[in-house]
Amino acid sequence: MSKKYRFLLYPLLLNSFCLPPLKADKPLVSPKLIELLKQKTPEDLKNGIELRSGGNEMRKGLSEGDDLLIDKVAKDLSNSHLVQKYAEINKFRIKGDYQNANKLLDICDKTFFQKPDAPNPFPPISGVGIICKQTLVGNYFLDGNLKDWGKSLNFVRNIYYPPIRKISGLEEFSLTDAEMGRLSVSPNSIPPFKVTGIDHQQRIQLQFDVAIDEEHRRSANYVPHITASLNGKNIPFFLETSAAIGKLPEEWRHSPHVHIVGHLDRAKNGASEFFSGDIGIVDEIKIGKAVLKNVPFLFTNVNQAYLGLMI
Repeated sequence: MSKKYRFLLYPLLLNSFCLPPLKADKPLVSPKLIELLKQKTPEDLKNGIELRSGGNEMRKGLSEGDDLLIDKVAKDLSNSHLVQKYAEINKFRIKGDYQNANKLLDICDKTFFQKPDAPNPFPPISGVGIICKQTLVGNYFLDGNLKDWGKSLNFVRNIYYPPIRKISGLEEFSLTDAEMGRLSVSPNSIPPFKVTGIDHQQRIQLQFDVAIDEEHRRSANYVPHITASLNGKNIPFFLETSAAIGKLPEEWRHSPHVHIVGHLDRAKNGASEFFSGDIGIVDEIKIGKAVLKNVPFLFTNVNQAYLGLMI
């Protein structure tokens, strides 16, 4: 087959493998999703939108880590089946149990949580599908799984973006999580983040003798930090539980123990501070008895080292 026709065939094959079968009378993109997206401004679409299910109680429970509040949403029979299932997912997420959360998201990815005999099944690209895929992208990132994070980003950009952007008024469509960053290497080339050397809870002494002094934020005393070994060198790490990924000074990216694999364009923490910089894989961190291998970090404009939720 000539190269000319191969380029025509590849997109068709991609769609046939990644999207469920589509009947001739069913649209590729959900009309309800189109209606929802057209309520957004072009600027909102360009900056990236976030679709979530559940309302204020769900958002509060998720942001505060309140599993009782989320459980209330899950058991509220007045909520839709989708909202109840999404509450189940969030109960796992706030505990850091991404494995079980992702099992449910995988079901959502295939069935949209619809019963087999649903009279009006969702089209392949729907609001429910996007909600589940966005959540999956976020879970992979929080778990330090950059390989599957990169694969999910590629799916969103190659499968969701083109058909939606062909619709008049939605040419600037983008999703917040998908636009946060990207890999510069093949996802399959990224080694897995591993933790060894510990099989039980351990106590790490908190210290308060180093003040945070950063240009982008006010100085702060009495912020807890721990001493950990970074590639054989003991340094203080501040605990930043409001951020997903840990941060290291950008000049440290030149170490032979750091492997740059991508870039974050707009990483946000709980204090609504935005960061950008290179994503690097650090060979090793030792925290007490725990040995962490292939640890993702953001190399950005900070003066000190920070541990995020990944760790």
